Amino acid sequence: MRGLFASIVLVALAYGRTLGFGFARSREERLAEAVGLIDLAGIWNGVFMDLSRLTDGVEGFSPLWRPTLNVAYLVAGWLSGGEAWGFRLVAMIVLVVIGWRARLMVGKKQGRDLVLCLIVFHPMMSAAVIDISAMPSLLFALGAVMAVTTTGKRAFWWTLFAMGAHEAAAIIPAIALCFRRDAKGAIRPPDRVRWPLVAVGSWWALAILLRGSGFLHDVALSIPHGESARLSAANMWFYMGRLLMPMDPVFARSAPQHLEPWPAFAWVGLLVILWMVARLERPRVDPIGPGFAAGFSSVVLALLAAGGLLSEVPGYGEGRLALPIVGVAWMLASRPTGRMAAWTLVPTFFALTMMRVGVWANADDLWAESHRAQPQDTMVSLEYGKRIQTSKPALAVGLFEHVLADDAEGRRQWEAHVGSVHAWLALGADHRALPHLARVADPNDEENSWLLVRRCLLETRFGYDERDYGAGVVLYPLARVCGEAAERYPQDARLANAAGVEAAVRGDFARARKFLQRAVELDPHSAEIRRNFSHIPMNVAGWVNDEPISPDPAAAP
Repeated sequence: MRGLFASIVLVALAYGRTLGFGFARSREERLAEAVGLIDLAGIWNGVFMDLSRLTDGVEGFSPLWRPTLNVAYLVAGWLSGGEAWGFRLVAMIVLVVIGWRARLMVGKKQGRDLVLCLIVFHPMMSAAVIDISAMPSLLFALGAVMAVTTTGKRAFWWTLFAMGAHEAAAIIPAIALCFRRDAKGAIRPPDRVRWPLVAVGSWWALAILLRGSGFLHDVALSIPHGESARLSAANMWFYMGRLLMPMDPVFARSAPQHLEPWPAFAWVGLLVILWMVARLERPRVDPIGPGFAAGFSSVVLALLAAGGLLSEVPGYGEGRLALPIVGVAWMLASRPTGRMAAWTLVPTFFALTMMRVGVWANADDLWAESHRAQPQDTMVSLEYGKRIQTSKPALAVGLFEHVLADDAEGRRQWEAHVGSVHAWLALGADHRALPHLARVADPNDEENSWLLVRRCLLETRFGYDERDYGAGVVLYPLARVCGEAAERYPQDARLANAAGVEAAVRGDFARARKFLQRAVELDPHSAEIRRNFSHIPMNVAGWVNDEPISPDPAAAP
């Protein structure tokens, strides 16, 4: 129990204050809002939940089926009512168990406390604990550590747990194979590999069965392809650098891009390193504690699998370093010289971790730090801009222009245009928002109807229409935008007035009469609406028969 108590104390010391931190990303807020509405009885109904539907877009959660992750999010949301502290508390509990179990693989007086300190205080572990989006990797690390540190059928169930958190857990049998001896030096039985292997096979059989039964869609299963496997070694080396040199923290960035011929060289370098490690016969056959081979396999295989070898091609996320951090701790504890050198790192790691944790206290500061470290990264510019679009709109405009100038596509482009709209409106330069509104105001998008409203009101106020923009700028003509906006909000006099003015400019007097009369009826005291109504030469059956409306605004109904 001493080790468990020590793990609780160290985790609380390093991450206890994060319970007061808010969310860092908008997708996390949308997720928490959805799962915070669940009750305890309904948690198990979320096993088949598709998180990507709650957080759509290029930066959303994965559509892959991860039931362990779903249940963890639902429990955290139910526990805190959708507040951020519930998710961080779950992450802290997971880290406590990881640190406690990982240290037990080292013999007494052979660096157990060192393993615990390296795991908890490694600066990159902060991303796995604080970043709510990193929960899959943290749960995967928990399942892997438990699977290789237990025996018998328990290894089977923990492997299933890990597979339900992240498909990269299919590497657990290979890692277990490298754990030749236990903490007391006894050779571990063959079932250390057999049960995890059976668990992986059972998982895929279950997934295929559920896919055939219609419970899962194709996108819910991770089927790696040649391109993702080709890039996996390059991704591994990239994150290896973040793991071994954590002195320059980057809190967020876009997924790394690997130019040719680096992906091929990365595989060559990996094979050379594996050959060299394989020649270290004594550490492999007669290891101290978990041994160098076991730790090394945990690092390399975890990074390869999550980098595209077994999983979808991932975005950027330091949270995937959770299991590799455990592997490094095992490696350093495998020899006395390594332990002595590693103890000198603990104070430095602790100081760096405390600094990194502090930055997460404020989301604006977090993204500002990331932007300072990666000023050319469009994903960081976009997220930072969304955070300050009303508080620092002038800076936000520049960030969004950077994103749009980088040929942003899809959801990222849409978010940059919408952010520009917010920023220009906050600056009081409403006319500068018009080109962005023209690109994103979509009558088919009911969730963002406010874009229709803004475009209709502003373009009619400034006398713009689609002819005043360049080719390909306008998503839908103003007539469709104003008509749809006025129909969705039939009690809004301003919209009815704008739709009527737009129709009158085009010469569609029947439509103009319809909307302007509605506007006057909704707000008969508005001089502007009455003036617009009186300026349109038309007849209104039932009010003045066969006589044009008087140009006098006072004559309007």
